[in-house]
Amino acid sequence: MNRLFSKTIILPLILLSQILFAGTPVKIGGTVKDSSGEPLPGAGLVIKGTTIGAMTEMDGKFSLEAEKGNTVEVYYLGFKTYTFKVGESVEYNIVMEPDQKVRDEVVV
Repeated sequence: MNRLFSKTIILPLILLSQILFAGTPVKIGGTVKDSSGEPLPGAGLVIKGTTIGAMTEMDGKFSLEAEKGNTVEVYYLGFKTYTFKVGESVEYNIVMEPDQKVRDEVVV
């Protein structure tokens, strides 16, 4: 009787709790711009520790599915990497700072 109880009641409850408390992806979006407010088309966004990512459109806008608590890294040539943690907000307006070190090394 005890085994039957554990197989029919306890095991399903454990599995259900795993499903309920697992991270649920949400669609986040926003815009990536430079410090003067210009959009940065082609900026890369990657969820840290994964291969999940996106690129910004010509107007600097992006959308990405991420879980609350994920860390997202934003990359663009000539700018410092921007990192943010996904929280309650689904809209992120990112302002990238120039990386003078990289700009000094670029030869035209």
